Amino acid sequence: MLKQITIYVISCIFIAILGCSKDEATTPTPPTPPPSENAFKIYNLTYSPSTVPIKPYEPDFYIIGTLKFEYAKGGVAKLRITSTAGLDTTINIEGGAGQTSGLVNGQFKLTRPTKPVEFSFEIWLIDINGTASNKLSGTVSVILDDSGKNWTQNYNRVSEFQEVVWVNNSYIAVGNGRSVSTSPEGITWTLQNLPPPTVYTSNTLRGVAWSGFNYVVVGDAGMILTSVDAVNWQDHTFPDLVPDFSSVAWGRDRYVAVATGNFPTGENIIYTSPDGSVWEKNKATIPKATLNKVAWVGDKFVAVGAIFESEIYRPLILISPDGMQWTTITLSMDRTYLNDVIWAGNRILAIGSGNVGLIAFSTDGSSWNIAEFDKSIAINDLAFSGNNFVGVGNGIYTSRDAINWTNVVPPNNLMYNYYTVEWSGFNYVAGGGGINQVWVSP
Repeated sequence: MLKQITIYVISCIFIAILGCSKDEATTPTPPTPPPSENAFKIYNLTYSPSTVPIKPYEPDFYIIGTLKFEYAKGGVAKLRITSTAGLDTTINIEGGAGQTSGLVNGQFKLTRPTKPVEFSFEIWLIDINGTASNKLSGTVSVILDDSGKNWTQNYNRVSEFQEVVWVNNSYIAVGNGRSVSTSPEGITWTLQNLPPPTVYTSNTLRGVAWSGFNYVVVGDAGMILTSVDAVNWQDHTFPDLVPDFSSVAWGRDRYVAVATGNFPTGENIIYTSPDGSVWEKNKATIPKATLNKVAWVGDKFVAVGAIFESEIYRPLILISPDGMQWTTITLSMDRTYLNDVIWAGNRILAIGSGNVGLIAFSTDGSSWNIAEFDKSIAINDLAFSGNNFVGVGNGIYTSRDAINWTNVVPPNNLMYNYYTVEWSGFNYVAGGGGINQVWVSP
């Protein structure tokens, strides 16, 4: 019966990652195993994981491995590992004397690289007599995982996020309870202190933008706050109750904020500002319309929502090169509205829901191609990593083309939709889902 020997090595392994050094006194060059039927040998090497995602918020990770050995003369004494990453180290095996066959388990704590890398390694044993076994090899890959397939639920205990963005090397999220929260990685969140409201307002913030020198957040009942550092905030809320702001974006040296209006009887409202403190109402208003999102996409502003025509609402798109002059486009899709718009590398994508699931594509904002997907997939917000799309709404979904969607986090109660998702360059953060939740991938 095989005897099991366990090695717990809580130390560095790969020299290129951790700066281990070679111990010349304890690392003999292994001789070639003799071609004997009863030669000392190792086999059945298993280890996990072989693929490790980059996670700046988790600086360490563990690799657990097992191998079998036979015909060790006097027992096993040492384990040797070398790798293409520069490793060359020896680990003494406690309790191996007299064990001529058995199992060796190892658990190794490694420092996680911050960039993708792949390295191979070789491993072998040395018995009490100094004889080396044959070598076994493996490969470990450290990857940037933007698949959006694996999610961890994190109860942030701050607020229910309405929008989260990655700007200025940090996540910033706004939401219920007139809250602004910041995080370096989407795991630990700091609730920022806001000044008392200058006028009566609702308590929900819905949009955030960064100009490169100033943050602006907007929300219900004309709420507007600004900050230069996301910590110290000033209130610029409108003294008169304008319709609820739904989104804000920065581009062409100005902020543009859009409002939902009193849909379907009111009109969409657009405001612009050079600094977030002084705002001017734009004349481009459309009766019986609402705007859910505005974004700077490449070289223009695009705002999306819905318009109520002939007792039916349809997708609405507004295009502007400067936030002042706007062109109106209505898509011929009955009972469908647009929720979000993003820039996806070389094209504009607008996504909506209603009578059908709708994705609209454009390279210039003037002409649009339309594709449909299952209307049971309701997507409120989109994120694009450069390779993959993640959409959130009545669940969390992934797609390579924004048309064919795979559910990776099951839909929850429709009363508690996921409202927002963002890609930072190393992970996704999704917010909403009720009861103060944040989801992170990977």
